[in-house]
Amino acid sequence: MTMWLQRFAKIALMFWAIVTWVTGYVFAPVMFAKFDKVQAGLNTGELLHATYVLSLLCVLVLLIDFRVRFKQRLLHLTDLWLTLGALFIVIVQYVGILPKMATLKQTMLSNPADASAFMQWHGISQVLYLITSVMLAVLVWHRLLK
Repeated sequence: MTMWLQRFAKIALMFWAIVTWVTGYVFAPVMFAKFDKVQAGLNTGELLHATYVLSLLCVLVLLIDFRVRFKQRLLHLTDLWLTLGALFIVIVQYVGILPKMATLKQTMLSNPADASAFMQWHGISQVLYLITSVMLAVLVWHRLLK
C-alpha cells in the first residue's frame, strides 16, 4: 500500500507541476497573443480556476503520502514545508486574489480607478504564481533524486 501511495503521490506532484507550468507559461501567453484582452482574460481566469482546484486535489494526495511515510519526522521534512507553502499560495490565489480580480474586471469599464487596482492585483498574482512554480520545481527535483 505504501509503495502504491508513494507512486501515486509522485504522479500527483508531476501533474500539479505540469498543469501549473503549462497553464501559466504556455496557455496564458498564447491566449493573450491570439485573442483580445477581455476574451483572453476570461479564458485564462477559467484555466487558473481549474488549475487551483486540481492543485488542491494533488496536495491532498501529497499530504496523505507524507503522513503515511514520515509519521514521526514529518515536521522536519523540507518537502512538507514546500508543499504547505505552495498550498498556502494556491489558497490565497483561489479564495482571495482570483475573486477580487474577477470583481474588478467587471467594474473596470464603469470605474477607471478599478483598472489600476486590477493591474496591481494582477502583478501580485503573477509574483505568487512564479513563487509557486519555483516551489514546485524544487519539489519535483527532490522527488526525482529520491
